[in-house]
Amino acid sequence: RSGEETIDHSYNNRRIIIMGCGASGPKPAADHSSQAKDNQSKTAAAPAVEAKAEVEVEKDNENVAAAEKESQKETEKAAAENAEKAAADEAEKEAAKKEAAEKEAAEKKAAEKKAEEDKAAAEKLAAEKAAAEKEAAEKAAAEKAAAEKAAAEKAAAEKAAAEKADVDEKANEEDKKNKEDPTGPKPVEKDVEWAKINEKLPFARDEKSKALRKQLFDKFDNGNGRLSYTEVEAGIRHVLELDKVLDCQLVVKRAYQVAKSKAKKSARTSDDFVERREFRYLLLCIRQYLEYWVMFDSMDTNDDERMGLREFRAATELLGKWGVTVDDPEKTFQEIDTSGGGKILFGEFTQWALTKSLDLEVEDD
Repeated sequence: RSGEETIDHSYNNRRIIIMGCGASGPKPAADHSSQAKDNQSKTAAAPAVEAKAEVEVEKDNENVAAAEKESQKETEKAAAENAEKAAADEAEKEAAKKEAAEKEAAEKKAAEKKAEEDKAAAEKLAAEKAAAEKEAAEKAAAEKAAAEKAAAEKAAAEKAAAEKADVDEKANEEDKKNKEDPTGPKPVEKDVEWAKINEKLPFARDEKSKALRKQLFDKFDNGNGRLSYTEVEAGIRHVLELDKVLDCQLVVKRAYQVAKSKAKKSARTSDDFVERREFRYLLLCIRQYLEYWVMFDSMDTNDDERMGLREFRAATELLGKWGVTVDDPEKTFQEIDTSGGGKILFGEFTQWALTKSLDLEVEDD
């Protein structure tokens, strides 16, 4: 249109079209003078309009640049938000994954802990059961042992009572027999050649006796340097010929047992034999037990090599002569009868005689 401007704003190609003055159609009739003035005025104003248009274009370009910049910022912001969201999503996934792994680990640990607790509980239950069974078994064993002990004690008491009754019965029989047949002890043998016996048994500590003992041991010994009972018994019978002086088989047996028991404490080879260094003790025991045998034999009136209560009671006077006073024959008899058999054996008598230091009071003692 005449006197107007047309501006085409395009943000893509930044194109601006300015339509200037010119004929665009039939000109109306006008006053040529005023039109001239008007044309002059417009011609004078055209640079200002162009300048204004350029400013506006520049402003529009700035707006476009600002819009593009804002768009870029929005794009970058959206990209940043998308990246942040993606990172958040990835972090959330990782967190979820970690949480799942931790949960799985916690569940596994809980399961393992429960398994351990179940195992411990089972072991504890088994241990308690075993302990209870052991305690029950021990209690049963203790009750059984107590019952067996009680039964043994009862049997022992019954046996002791029976033995006592038997001893009492025998004592009563012996008392009755003693009243009917008041036989006293046999006379003590006066013709025992004690000097000859002492000569045959060199038990003294002098040099002469020591030399005789060495010769005697060599005669008894079969060559191995130690004496068995058979060798000693044969030596007493065939070398010393003591059996011709006094029947002394029980004496030799008892003396050998005592000498051998002494050898047990010091023997270098065997405690079943008498060695040379115990030989003097053996001879001394034989001499002592020969004297005890004379006592025992004089008290054993029925010659059965055992002494009953009646025989012992009848010999209390002799025992007084030999150095011991017997106030209660029955009690003393039971003390000597350590086996409880109701009879005093020679070994029991010699043990008691040694504790009482019985002495036959022979001249060559």
